[in-house]
Amino acid sequence: MHYILKCVCESKFLHVHVDRFLSELQQRTHPDAFGCFQKLVDVIEYVAKNMRAYTSHCKQPLQSLLDVGKGLNILIEEKDLTMRVRRLLQLTDKENIQMKTERIYYKREKAIPVPDDEEPPEKYSEMTIFPVTDELFDSVEPFLRANKTKGAYRDLEHYLDIHSRLMKEDYLSPIRTGLKDFKIAQQNNESVKEHDLRFYYNVQIAKISFDSDEGITHLIHFDCSPFIEIEWEYSKRLMFGSLLVFSKDNFESTIFATVANRDVEKLKRG
Repeated sequence: MHYILKCVCESKFLHVHVDRFLSELQQRTHPDAFGCFQKLVDVIEYVAKNMRAYTSHCKQPLQSLLDVGKGLNILIEEKDLTMRVRRLLQLTDKENIQMKTERIYYKREKAIPVPDDEEPPEKYSEMTIFPVTDELFDSVEPFLRANKTKGAYRDLEHYLDIHSRLMKEDYLSPIRTGLKDFKIAQQNNESVKEHDLRFYYNVQIAKISFDSDEGITHLIHFDCSPFIEIEWEYSKRLMFGSLLVFSKDNFESTIFATVANRDVEKLKRG
């Protein structure tokens, strides 16, 4: 049952089909509608209480249940059912707050700076702009010295070394956190919570070409079925210059690239 509900939650059930069903339910009489209404509350209650990854997804259908229930006088006459729906709404609000708190915690989690007088393992000019795979995981401690707020830098190289490493860590840290969440979700058989990262599946390289301005480019295909409702014209997904991380072995090895061209019509087709 848990697996079936997981598939249901990852479909359009909670945010599309429930609303449509409730709209049709308003045309029915009270006795006929009550049974359907109660069963729907049972399903959403199970999801909200037993499937934490989807608890926050229940807020919209629960609010719709309240609105329709009042219109049909179901919630006015059935006080116990009203209390159940309201308690579930409180649960979803609590989960949303906790998710935001966790997100803030992840964003604030920073590596402890090394002493300013400690010499770096290599020159900043020899560092790769793209990270190596090991840098994506906590097993590698980045060499970071704090930005100086008092006193002067020793020289230009000292200044550039500190800031180039801090800038690299600024984009690496959310990737590291996102991949950590991704692997934990996999282990727990849960849906991945996308914060700073967006995940695309069944990615394939369809074409390789060379352009004098853009250099070597690859035309990429991905499974667009989960993104049918995305309005690509306004979405910030896959913007020009966005960093991409490709992997075929669950991020044991990686290839990095950036978005060189963004065609909205092609994005809609994957």
